[in-house]
Amino acid sequence: MANTRTLRGKVYDKTSNARYVDATVKLEPVKGVSGETTFIDTDRNGEFTLDLSDEKKFPEGDYTLSVYHDDAIMERDESTISVPMEVGKSFSNIPMLSRDQFSQPAGIGFGATLVILLLAVSGFYSYWHIQYPVPLDAQVAKLVEMLEKYQDQEGESMLLGSDVQVSVVQDSTLSTPDSITLTATAAPGNSFVMNTLDTMRIIAMHTLAQEKLDSSDFGKAYLFLIDEAQRAAERGNAAELKLLLKEIREESSQKPNNFFWDIYPMRMLEILLWALMATLLRLIINTGYYLFRKRFIKSGIYHSLGLIFTVPILALLLSIVLSFIKINVAFGEAELNLDLTNIYISILVATFIGLSPWKAWDYLNDLADSLFKRLNTTD
Repeated sequence: MANTRTLRGKVYDKTSNARYVDATVKLEPVKGVSGETTFIDTDRNGEFTLDLSDEKKFPEGDYTLSVYHDDAIMERDESTISVPMEVGKSFSNIPMLSRDQFSQPAGIGFGATLVILLLAVSGFYSYWHIQYPVPLDAQVAKLVEMLEKYQDQEGESMLLGSDVQVSVVQDSTLSTPDSITLTATAAPGNSFVMNTLDTMRIIAMHTLAQEKLDSSDFGKAYLFLIDEAQRAAERGNAAELKLLLKEIREESSQKPNNFFWDIYPMRMLEILLWALMATLLRLIINTGYYLFRKRFIKSGIYHSLGLIFTVPILALLLSIVLSFIKINVAFGEAELNLDLTNIYISILVATFIGLSPWKAWDYLNDLADSLFKRLNTTD
């Protein structure tokens, strides 16, 4: 079937679908194409027809299509068509935006509000991270606190007594998706203090290895303090144990790269805030662009407000889904493994979703379609 050289279309208002009569349609060849520039007005139905059958006037190549009207402007600056066109591609319906929808004052006010909101969220984020830095692990800090309280309540005579048999179980509210099970760390016959110190060492080793700090000076010094605490407990030296517990607590807050919250539920707040800041930044850039073009649409404010609330939640949901999936990205012979349980990777993903939410929507839609297909197959 032969390709067509007739371009048809209509010019209409995107909001009301009303047709624009006497709108001027311009077809212009791109650089490198020797074709002619032609103009045509839309008829009383807002439609136009361009005859491109003359190959001398309209040789094969790309052309830009634009529309001009006193009361409206194109939604996009221009569209590109190829001549000759494929069958089924001979129509080009062009949406327009009425000029009364644009407002520079509304855009300036909204942009200023977004900037203030971004500064407020960033300030809140920085303040609370400085006030509450993440220790080596929240469970280690909790175990230290528990031992200190136990020591104060029971006294030195009970501190190392083997008659107290209490298992230290991992707190599920603070666990990470790939965290280890600690229910078997309380060996029969050991005291409560020794069981707790054993558990503390396992948590510390796991956290240090996960953050690549196990072979660092900090990691070695931290494990050394826990080993010394265990030896003090074995010797029955309660005073030395109390001093070492204090040093362990202080050392926890000195861990490198401890700015980001990597424990639940604070980890979820970390993802939400990064996605929110990225969304605000994207909206500020978009608002500035449309203000520069004098095309800021007042009704777009409601759409932007919807993104501010929905995109961070989308980022959180997607991060939870991806935390159960291992992603391998190949760059030629090199391969990159993305572990979404790593807080740094989670922050990058949340930021990317905030800057480009539509790709995240597409991913979730594809994932849902795949899931439903599998469910239908099993049925």
